[in-house]
Amino acid sequence: MHPSLLRFFLGSNKVMQIALGRTAADEVKEGIHEVSKFLQGNTGLVCTNLPKDKVQSLFEAYEEHDFARTGSVAKET
Repeated sequence: MHPSLLRFFLGSNKVMQIALGRTAADEVKEGIHEVSKFLQGNTGLVCTNLPKDKVQSLFEAYEEHDFARTGSVAKET
């Protein structure tokens, strides 16, 4: 999969809300202000042209490597 198919936006929620538009009057694209309601806590945006099921399968398949810390026993060599 080509990495440019997904764009991640992370930053201040208030800045992203202003960029998207908080109301219908100041939104950049019709209906996009609805997204700003969900920007609370630790959130970010991912933009893509891929279908929803493909994006979900990519996130489900993602696996982060875990390394042994000082004082713990490594499970793998």
